[in-house]
Amino acid sequence: MSITLPSLLVRLTWLLAPGRCVLCGLASHRQRDLCDVCETDLPRVIDPCPRCALPMAPGVSGSCGPCLLRPPRYLSLQAAARYEDPADLLVQALKFGGLRAAAKVMAEVMYERLPAASLPPDAWLLPVPLHPWRQWRRGFNQSTLIAEELARLGGWRLITRAVRRRRSTRPQSGLNRAGRRRNLAHAFEARPGRVPGKVIIIDDVVTTGTTLDALTRALLHAGATEVHAWAFARTPP
Repeated sequence: MSITLPSLLVRLTWLLAPGRCVLCGLASHRQRDLCDVCETDLPRVIDPCPRCALPMAPGVSGSCGPCLLRPPRYLSLQAAARYEDPADLLVQALKFGGLRAAAKVMAEVMYERLPAASLPPDAWLLPVPLHPWRQWRRGFNQSTLIAEELARLGGWRLITRAVRRRRSTRPQSGLNRAGRRRNLAHAFEARPGRVPGKVIIIDDVVTTGTTLDALTRALLHAGATEVHAWAFARTPP
């Protein structure tokens, strides 16, 4: 994905003058590199299903219909924002623009918007692994950067070497749900004895949940007993 001239100017402005909003480039006037206006504009997920974080009809309790028919392997998914403007710009600034300050901002928004009390206090954070080749090309794993900030904010422990992505898969974008499942079949490997009982998977964006489900499968196979997931953004249906 190409970086537009406005987003490049915002990135250069932030590098020259930290303390500015990573989205609009204006002074944030606070510790966070995100101004109040841009943070307010981050669209929330309204009335989400606790299993998949997709919106449900107001007043409906419990899981949504698809999750009742085919529940995901992970027990819950929470997302801080809908993957729409300007949340998508924040994700792209990190993933494709290399603006690492965005990871700290995303973690801070997640920590404030998502109810940590609903998760096991003794759980460990696990960023979704990238294949080593893809991580080398990008220079970082965006989920790891977010997870490190969350661990600092909430005092969680971080899983770093217990799980690996053992094969490079095609990009998930452009694939339907069945194609995504085939693409990720046996993509993750977790080491028995190194996986704690309770795990919170950390990701930047969740589209269909296929990646989370495949990773949860590997974790459960390696001895995890309870898997949840946190994401900065959830793609609308």
